[in-house]
Amino acid sequence: FVDATFGAGGHTCAILNSAKCKVFAVDRDPVAVEIAQVLSTRPEYKGQLIPLQGKFSDLFELLSNNGIKKESLDGMLLDIGPSSMQFDDPLRGFSLSKDGPLDMRMDSENDTKSSRNSSFTAADVVNSISERELISVLRHYGGERDAGMY
Repeated sequence: FVDATFGAGGHTCAILNSAKCKVFAVDRDPVAVEIAQVLSTRPEYKGQLIPLQGKFSDLFELLSNNGIKKESLDGMLLDIGPSSMQFDDPLRGFSLSKDGPLDMRMDSENDTKSSRNSSFTAADVVNSISERELISVLRHYGGERDAGMY
């Protein structure tokens, strides 16, 4: 089984607690991968939980690079979008109720393996595109039909 968006591991723990199986815990966020590594050492999950760091868009390549054939999988879970732990940490830039930098990158700031150091923050984007482009982004990708109307 693959949990392609591991997060804090709630779905994976529920799966492992209800079935005798192996779960490959995939997440691009090193904080989530660290949680998976800690959980994988618990006696009840030993040998059943395998943490892997990477994007779900690169999932089959990531699995293949770790000797896992997609044909051997019985199921896959994707809970797409920011996780509660990303919303809860104002420094991640996703919070709607706490002040923090306008970041919104899925990798955490101490992730040196990813392209985080060279990727754009949300602040970079909103400060470098025109108002017209921003309205288009908000309408098409943010579901804000009324963007630019007021």
